[in-house]
Amino acid sequence: LTKVRRMIYEKSVKYYDQLAWFKNEAGEDKISLKYSRGGAYDFTAIALKGRGYTGSSLSWRMSDHLPLWGEFLV
Repeated sequence: LTKVRRMIYEKSVKYYDQLAWFKNEAGEDKISLKYSRGGAYDFTAIALKGRGYTGSSLSWRMSDHLPLWGEFLV
């Protein structure tokens, strides 16, 4: 998810929010699940719709971070 937008009013990629993924000293995955896909959920088009909030004013009412999600194969 290194290229996923994380902030509601920033178009650039920042790394404040991440999904944890751990590797051992040899660089091998310590988690047995296989990553399938993931992204961010952009709620800005539907959250508090019709109130005319800007990205900044919406961030004070909801969050300025977009929720990240990941899908793993079991």
